[in-house]
Amino acid sequence: KQYRRYTNFGAAHINGDVFCSAIPPTRPVNLAGQPVFQRAVEARQFVVSEYLIGHVSGKPSITFAYPVLGVNGETLGAVFAGVDLDWLTQPSPKLYSVPGTTLVLLDRNGTILAQNPGPKDRVGKRIPDAALLGTMLAKREGATETRLHDGHQQLIGFASLSAGAEPDFYVTVGVPRASAFAGINRTFRQQLLWLAIVALLAITVTWIGSNLFILRHVKTMLMATRRLADGDLSARVGLSSRGQGEFGELAHAFD
Repeated sequence: KQYRRYTNFGAAHINGDVFCSAIPPTRPVNLAGQPVFQRAVEARQFVVSEYLIGHVSGKPSITFAYPVLGVNGETLGAVFAGVDLDWLTQPSPKLYSVPGTTLVLLDRNGTILAQNPGPKDRVGKRIPDAALLGTMLAKREGATETRLHDGHQQLIGFASLSAGAEPDFYVTVGVPRASAFAGINRTFRQQLLWLAIVALLAITVTWIGSNLFILRHVKTMLMATRRLADGDLSARVGLSSRGQGEFGELAHAFD
């Protein structure tokens, strides 16, 4: 009763007969046919089960099993602990800081152990997105993008959790694409606005500079050219050849 996260503790002989249980069984229980018990006594190491319904507790759970060895190293049986899946659905404020975030925990077969937020009737069922499951089984860790049934895009990060060489669980965190990129888009719009302001200032300064240093001289030379075309041989530009660059040299040549 002190460990609410567990559904039961117990021990079984090598033949699978349960001889000790924190919750008293109402009938004889044998675990010989359970894969988690078989792997524990055969591999002689800590193992984790897939989704199952506890034989004694009757609750959806996952089971941890560990072999019991004799003084000469022979396998005598195994001890086990059933973990309640309800506590996995308790929300974490840090995780759900982004609106629409979804956390899903799967066993190695793709069966949903916990989903938050989400209806509890999905626990014990296969994940509906077969493509996502295939990607997780192939890569074990990474990120992908999928389309929900309502048509919205969702970014999903996933990783495998394991006690040994093979994965025991997969955890996925899904975030709506719009929420994931909201901060980036806001920053992009702000930077785009500043870029537009800088560009406008640059254009203004360029226009003023061109008017002062280029257009004014061009207009002066154009007026002198028109006077000369009208027969006024005394027409002069009057620009100094010093400090005016090419315009100064051209005006000097014209004069």
